[in-house]
Amino acid sequence: PAKMRSNPIWFIQGGLDPRHSRTILEGVAAEGVPHLIIPVVPFDPEPPQWGPRLAGPIIINGSTKFRELAGAAGFRPGAFYDEGRFSYSSLWNRYGDHLLNNTGRLMTVTQFLDLEGPWDEEMFVRPMLDSKSINGGVRTRREWVRLLGAELGYGAGPILTTELIVSRPKVIEAEWRTFIVDGAVVASSRYRLNGHLSLEEGCPEEVRRFATERAVEYAPAPVFALDVAATPDGLRVVETGTFGCAGLYHADPAALVRAVTDYTATHY
Repeated sequence: PAKMRSNPIWFIQGGLDPRHSRTILEGVAAEGVPHLIIPVVPFDPEPPQWGPRLAGPIIINGSTKFRELAGAAGFRPGAFYDEGRFSYSSLWNRYGDHLLNNTGRLMTVTQFLDLEGPWDEEMFVRPMLDSKSINGGVRTRREWVRLLGAELGYGAGPILTTELIVSRPKVIEAEWRTFIVDGAVVASSRYRLNGHLSLEEGCPEEVRRFATERAVEYAPAPVFALDVAATPDGLRVVETGTFGCAGLYHADPAALVRAVTDYTATHY
């Protein structure tokens, strides 16, 4: 017999600054799907007041800390997140040459701080896990050492054993964020052009096709974000991310909410 359709509800963290991004709230309002805004007090050790347990699956949207709290509460499907499957080492093993920084090195913060080299050397660094212990990007060695020193052990910041990806900077002409649901790109946005913030809804067909092919090769979750870069050597995967913790930029929030809600309703 066919699986009965459930009635998912979205739990959305309140008070987040969307900056240059459209928001899931626009999507749930446009689609009229059930949702609750959950206030989270920064640095409060107490878990959020989730309210009464509701029948049906719960979809999570918010910060990585919100994702962690929701995971501890046991919500399904929650944020569609599995730490091991989203780790950069998993992407490295599965995407191979399609991964932008596939020639990088894995090392701990301690090992990075022990590296020798010119202080003005530019380096790409990001955490191995899908976390915000530091924001990945390109900085000089001096800037990375200062940043790591300032963030070390502070709040959700890195610790000496935090694993990093370190590689030479790559030439990137444009970048897009695509959102994958059950193997298909359901929403997307350009977010960078020639190194500068540049927001435009949608993506070229070749980017959509590339993202779909990579999702067939490896999907860390049935719902996730996949960032694609255009380089002089062709399209490459920048990274994957938890869909509910990823900024939308100018991706269509209604299309994303519709697809995630429909998938959840028929699979959970």
